[in-house]
Amino acid sequence: MNELALQATGINHRYGSQQALVDLAFSLPGGTRCGLIGPDGAGKSSLLGLIAGVKKLQQGQLQVLGGSIEQRRHRNSLYARIAFMPQGLGGNLYPELSIQENIRFSPPCSACRRPNANSACTTCCWPPTCCASPKGPRASCPVG
Repeated sequence: MNELALQATGINHRYGSQQALVDLAFSLPGGTRCGLIGPDGAGKSSLLGLIAGVKKLQQGQLQVLGGSIEQRRHRNSLYARIAFMPQGLGGNLYPELSIQENIRFSPPCSACRRPNANSACTTCCWPPTCCASPKGPRASCPVG
């Protein structure tokens, strides 16, 4: 039997009075492919943000690739292993960069995209100190 890639129990997530995820529980074995299908507002992007570690887990337990998403060290280790481009109808993309460059440079949390974000993010430690610019990291960068 495969080790679990994901295991979620009792996941609840809300935005003000709007409940996005309600008592969600599931597991996904390693090596499995799956898709999320649902209408706008069903919580798909919220769930993916939690899995990628770019949204804070409000309630429940979430294990991702062998560790708790609540443990900062494990969450930081996931940034180089999970690609996540948040929705936004292209508003999160840099048109002058290639797809690979956009994925490499996409900040992992909403705090990184604040208007005055001129320095490293204290929420998720992005960008990695080895990344010099949106055009690409140095050769030693684990994200590249």
